[in-house]
Amino acid sequence: MGDYKKYIFPLLKGKKPDDPSFSRDYLKFKYSIKKLIKKTFSYAFTPQIEALFKKAYGEDYLEDLFQEFLLRLVQNREIVLQLEFINERYLLSIIQNIIYYHLSSGFRLIEKQISFEELNPDPEKEEKVKAEEKIAPQAYDYLKKLKITHWLNELQIKLDEKDEEAFCYYLFKILLKKEMELKSLSKTALYKRWERLKTKLRNILGTYLEEKDFEELKELFEIYLSEICKTRYSIKK
Repeated sequence: MGDYKKYIFPLLKGKKPDDPSFSRDYLKFKYSIKKLIKKTFSYAFTPQIEALFKKAYGEDYLEDLFQEFLLRLVQNREIVLQLEFINERYLLSIIQNIIYYHLSSGFRLIEKQISFEELNPDPEKEEKVKAEEKIAPQAYDYLKKLKITHWLNELQIKLDEKDEEAFCYYLFKILLKKEMELKSLSKTALYKRWERLKTKLRNILGTYLEEKDFEELKELFEIYLSEICKTRYSIKK
């Protein structure tokens, strides 16, 4: 679909989906986003994960996720409206973060599915409700392991050698309270590399990097430290 601004900006500026001048574009946009949701499940997750969402949301899980997608756009209205181009990759990242959000909570917290027609344009007035737990507890460990495995693969694919060295340096420092020998970076270069690396980590880990509870990320970092950092780098003597 190329640039999605022509569909998203009117919504964020108050255009109603049932407006005769916009309804056709809105339906086209909805159809496209639902296809992107299906695409995200297929390329980033597994059929079992999609089945869990279907179980949690019901047969209309794509509609519910689409409505939640709209809520995310509204919550980030000011940022989105400043974008010069909105491509598919940007929308896929939003969808993926929504999926990860629910996987990380084990579906224990599910946002109230408010249709866009009901949505108050003031983000501060958006309502959220706690839903009952809908996925069997034994699925939580599976989801957690799946998510961590996915993150480990992403880190190994997307971090280059200098990224890895900077990342390991801080993992040694934070988790073990020890300083790692630097092979190719000065302390000044290390700091600059770390600042750039934060952006990559946010792209990989999404909103989880911003959460106050780092327990799952801590487990991920400990595994990365053990499997990657300790095998490739040494502690400074």
